Amino acid sequence: WASIMSAEAQLLLPSTQSDAQGPAPRSLGRPLCAAVAMVSLVAVSITWVTSPPSSPSSLSSTATTPPPSSSSDATTPSSSCGSPDAGPVLGGVDMVDLVLHREGLTPRLGTEEFSATPLGSYTFWFLSTENRDTFLASPESYAPALGGFCAWGLSGRDQMADSTGSLWYANVGDANSHEIRRALNQNPRAYFYMNSDVRDSMDACGEECFTAAEANFRTLANKALAVAQDSPEPYCFNTAMVTGAWQASAAVAATSGGGSAAGAAAPPATAYLPADSATLSTARSSTLLRVLATNEYGTFTAEDFTYPFLAGRKDPSEAVVVEPFRDTTLAAVWHGAASSSSTGCPRCHFQWVLSTTRGTTPPLVLSGDSVVVHLEQTGLWSMELSQVRDGDGVVVHRRMFTVYVKYVRRELRDLTDKDLTDFVAAASTLWKVSTVDGRDLFGPRYYDIYYLALVHNDLAGNQACDFIHGNAGYSFLNVHAALNLMLEQSIQTINLRLSLPFWSYTKDRWLFGDRCPDENGDMVLSDACQGLLNLWHSRVWSQDIFGAPDPETGVIANGAWQGATVPLLTEDLVESAGVTGHFRRNGFATCAGQDDEVCDSTIRQKLEDQLASSQHQANSYGLLRAPWNNNPDPRIIRSQDMCGETNDGQFPSCTALFDQFDKETASFADFILNIQVSPHGTVHVFTGGAFGACGEACTQLQAALGDATTTYALVMAKVSDIQKNLWMGNVKVCPAAGACEGRSPGSDACQCSCPDYTDAFRTESSDDELRATTLWQNLVDTIGISEEEDLALHRDQRLAILDFACHTDTLTGDMLGSNSPLDIAFFPTHCEVERMFQRAMLSGSMSDTNWPTDGDCPGVMPRWRNLWFDYTFDDPDLDSSTLTNEEFLHVLNPASPIHADTTNYLFASHTWAHCDNYATNLGGTVDNSLPWRWG
Repeated sequence: WASIMSAEAQLLLPSTQSDAQGPAPRSLGRPLCAAVAMVSLVAVSITWVTSPPSSPSSLSSTATTPPPSSSSDATTPSSSCGSPDAGPVLGGVDMVDLVLHREGLTPRLGTEEFSATPLGSYTFWFLSTENRDTFLASPESYAPALGGFCAWGLSGRDQMADSTGSLWYANVGDANSHEIRRALNQNPRAYFYMNSDVRDSMDACGEECFTAAEANFRTLANKALAVAQDSPEPYCFNTAMVTGAWQASAAVAATSGGGSAAGAAAPPATAYLPADSATLSTARSSTLLRVLATNEYGTFTAEDFTYPFLAGRKDPSEAVVVEPFRDTTLAAVWHGAASSSSTGCPRCHFQWVLSTTRGTTPPLVLSGDSVVVHLEQTGLWSMELSQVRDGDGVVVHRRMFTVYVKYVRRELRDLTDKDLTDFVAAASTLWKVSTVDGRDLFGPRYYDIYYLALVHNDLAGNQACDFIHGNAGYSFLNVHAALNLMLEQSIQTINLRLSLPFWSYTKDRWLFGDRCPDENGDMVLSDACQGLLNLWHSRVWSQDIFGAPDPETGVIANGAWQGATVPLLTEDLVESAGVTGHFRRNGFATCAGQDDEVCDSTIRQKLEDQLASSQHQANSYGLLRAPWNNNPDPRIIRSQDMCGETNDGQFPSCTALFDQFDKETASFADFILNIQVSPHGTVHVFTGGAFGACGEACTQLQAALGDATTTYALVMAKVSDIQKNLWMGNVKVCPAAGACEGRSPGSDACQCSCPDYTDAFRTESSDDELRATTLWQNLVDTIGISEEEDLALHRDQRLAILDFACHTDTLTGDMLGSNSPLDIAFFPTHCEVERMFQRAMLSGSMSDTNWPTDGDCPGVMPRWRNLWFDYTFDDPDLDSSTLTNEEFLHVLNPASPIHADTTNYLFASHTWAHCDNYATNLGGTVDNSLPWRWG
């Protein structure tokens, strides 16, 4: 060891280079690219130590530890390129993984399974198909610079190499012997060295050495390959195989995503253990380096988004959220410092390199304390932020960040004026431009509103069973989330900057229903407030957003949807809406294309017999409405009437919201069935309303019931459900779809009726016989009449209820029917429902997220696939139409690992601040905590 140290001293002698050539870099006198052999080999020839060789080629080694190269002594520069037959470039290092994710960390080995040979005969290995495809899209961005040979050895400054450079093998297994550098005005590339001293010397020399290395490499490669000097850049790569424990540990790291496995053999002396972090700084921990993202909505960090992969990660500062297609300012700041320049390095600047982990978008390289980015690809990006010293380009600090490029869904009233105006303009286009025409204008991902309405009307409006709602409506979230995604995607074909806003409708109840003037005229929360009609004064019903309905007719009177209509169901409508394949002439409520475990022969026959699978649904007047809603008026209706009474009795409140989160809903099944009702369903009741002949009929019913006031109140609370449930139960029938088209409304031939409730039956049946009918039991279940109340009714009172139910057509507004997507309010409403679902999932209170199996309608089965669902996720391998219900639920679940990688949107918040105020004013408390952490 004394002899070795003596040799070390000789090798550290100052350079004899002339001052005319400029000052020598710090360690120019040291044979840096060969020094690793001296410090790493246990036994070295004493002859070499006492009498240094005159040329590198005379070095000899009697190492007992295998050298890093399987084909050449690492202490001797090669005069030839690596042999393609010797194995993959750099022993199989995944270059995409290294460039994008492993700066300052031990490289990870790919596998032969994911290999490619795009550059001459050289093979590259990768960890995944995605990495391989990324490399093939831009090999020059990821192939190792200078063939993967030691850059310092090629610079001409290494005294152990020739003055014109030498092809030294680099120490690929060293976490500190590579760097991702933007040299010679090129994109960032990976440069390799024998050790960190070599790297530092090269960096200190700067562009001069990189220029020389590039020239020397070309000369040496051309000579080795026997090609002319002016030939195109030759394919010449280092194929040295790294042997021993590092290669084994790197393979482990490749599968585990980290460093060496516990208990793995120690790496050879020529390799280094994986670094603990990506920092190259010894002066300051790079974890103090933070990034703030600012756009027109403010300045944000990951902690502002309550998701496990953002605020919930161990160190939220390592994640950044950027909204696509928006100018976003990224600012580098030191944690706890007043500004980016007030600490760290006063004569430094920041360099930013952003690279997408999918697709072919080239890396984005920017410089400055703050930079403006405009990213146009959603998904995961990696961002390398380096603090670089001015002049010599030495990296002082470096930190890697994960960038989530995702849309942010905000509350309607939180949008900027421009975004709100643009959203209304883009969304209303779906009511004006057909799918066929829209695809010519906006691209293949465009669907008009009629496609979405056809889907929902078929699934919820067929007589066989409701595929979405009801006592087993487990697909309620899935179907509405899918419809929302398709609408959002269509809007983005028109304006790429936009996302679907949510409507926090409990805020409207709080603002306009739960508050009323006190004795001083101030608006205060009070149980004494009466009625909900003031909700129509909310801004959401202004012409700037949904548009205001006419108080008398319910027709939309202003705004972008003024006078919007319900179309006739025709072949032309189906064709122009973009419906193709089997669904062109058959309904969406079909078992076609589904597995036998979802649809047995019995349900298939039922769907066919009841015309669910064989046709699209329409009402008797041929309009795209629920078959039980025999409204002949083609205009979209939002009625403020509820069968002769003011429609102001039902709308979701903060109490309904609290109850939803406070219920013992430990299972997904319980949660999804509960959320359909008061936290959501009453929005449809309030915005739809009920009208027609039921107004006068209800007056007559009230008189006939007399002292049965409780029963009358129950009837009025469910009056909009009676016609639907009787029709679904096949005890009330309506004329066939389109049978009344062109006829005058109100004619007997165009009325719905109960076939078994004949005059003879009405007259001759006893009260007990009436109670025993399927018709009466359907009414009892729908209205919610208790057994005690049922027994208390007289026969005449029971007949009055039956007369009302069977002889009266109750018409409903379109938000209260299966064609509800025709009202724009449908989509922000269900966007809010998804936000509630996310809040529940993030709370960690739902212990059973399994999809239930007790439904009998095929659409609610766990293995059901929504074949109509046409959407592009961030994961291109995810086919929306083949996702089963339970698979799609995992995608929607924000606590699921797949959610972050596949969905392209976030919700701005999972809180309801107005409900905090509500609870405070009424003496309650609200727990907004989310007791979860991630990773």
